[in-house]
Amino acid sequence: MLDGCKRKAPPIESDDAGGAGLLRRIAARLEEAYAAGPLPRVTEPDGLADRLTRWRGFRECAARTYAVLRPRAAAAGQPPSAAPRPARLLRHDSVGDAAVEECAVQGAVADRDPGLCQRLAADYAGVRGEPPLAALRCWDTRARVLGLPDECPVVEVTQGARGRNPECLAAARRDPSLCVFAEDGPRCRAILASDAGLCTGGASDCKAAVTYWAGLVPRAEEPPLVAGQGKLRLTLNGDRDDSRLTSVLDAAPQARALSWPTATDAVAKLVWGADPVIRLAFLPRGEPSGARRFELPGGAGGLLPPGSHPPAGLALHWKGGRTCAAVSGTLRFEAGDAQPGSRLTGSLDAVLRCSDGASPQARGEIDVAILDRY
Repeated sequence: MLDGCKRKAPPIESDDAGGAGLLRRIAARLEEAYAAGPLPRVTEPDGLADRLTRWRGFRECAARTYAVLRPRAAAAGQPPSAAPRPARLLRHDSVGDAAVEECAVQGAVADRDPGLCQRLAADYAGVRGEPPLAALRCWDTRARVLGLPDECPVVEVTQGARGRNPECLAAARRDPSLCVFAEDGPRCRAILASDAGLCTGGASDCKAAVTYWAGLVPRAEEPPLVAGQGKLRLTLNGDRDDSRLTSVLDAAPQARALSWPTATDAVAKLVWGADPVIRLAFLPRGEPSGARRFELPGGAGGLLPPGSHPPAGLALHWKGGRTCAAVSGTLRFEAGDAQPGSRLTGSLDAVLRCSDGASPQARGEIDVAILDRY
């Protein structure tokens, strides 16, 4: 154990009984053992690779990490002028929970043990059973470090479209060509190159992210998964003199990719644009090609309301409040073998009904990359 910690503290290692709530019990034992007593000065490297070289098992990690995080949590209770609260502590009920997460993530990589990610998901599940951020981080870390793209967690990628995070996929595949589809392309490329000099134009945490992942993502040895950025375009032809209903709306590069759903009741969704935001969704139904009719379930109220899965849906939302949705028409699609690296191509023709009474026609061209399957 650590010098300066309570000598007669209850054990914090995994108990033989295991079972549900094990990690929460370990977190509670950490609090019981160390919350009030003096702690030694312990430092934690900024890079995950350095942390992994110090791995000596879950028990040692939990005590050491608690000693690192408790002073930070104490500082978080001070005025804003004091040390800022680490973001990763904001989602935890206690320092013990934060320490347990950190050590479960490290152990899942160091011991190649996916069971630790599964325990995080079970022990810290949300009120409706949704996976906690701790488990998502665990799967994401394993995917990147061990080169397991199928373990990149399925999350909301952008404005309701679900899939695997392109930055995670790029790191797991060791493929910087996928960074064009990431929300923060400069950060993604900098991480894969381990070069903070590439952070220009990236998020404020880019350099810290490069340091954290340094030495863990080897350079690519395989050819790029995706060639070219493709196209995602919607053309509106209005029935009145209104530039908002007579326009060509192209998607930014990061929107020209998707994760392909394999379940027969799962929806493939593409989202792009800022004003309007365009949402195109359809049910592949396990088929790599086909045609789907546009329908507006319930008459209005948005695309794909709970419990309703029309064959295809198209909706546009402007910042000023105007909305348009497809009431008829057809989406045609072809996804080849629908494997990572394939392309989804197709076209759409639809008649829209708008909140102001307009009925423009929409035509679309689709050529997007399939980054993965889920």
